[in-house]
Amino acid sequence: MMATGLYHPDGGFNFGRSNHAKAIALIEAGKSEVNTAKRQKIYWELEKVMYNNYEDAWLWYPKNITATRKNILGYNDKLHDIGLEGFYHSHPIWLKGGKE
Repeated sequence: MMATGLYHPDGGFNFGRSNHAKAIALIEAGKSEVNTAKRQKIYWELEKVMYNNYEDAWLWYPKNITATRKNILGYNDKLHDIGLEGFYHSHPIWLKGGKE
């Protein structure tokens, strides 16, 4: 999850820069909640906490175009647009027939 990587002390992209107790509690709560609606509310609250704490200043929002060959299966462009890199690294794609 992107929030864990950026804002949790154990996150791979935190590098000791963030140690906000409420954000950590919300990240842990979100990771353990299985109800989608409840989890969404937790992450919305996390977004408010991070916004109000001025943790990051996002200067741009990346736009991209992705092209795939006809024999690529498992790729969902709509989910990719929503999840961006998180989708790309968590959803496998494969070649039709196992060959190029």
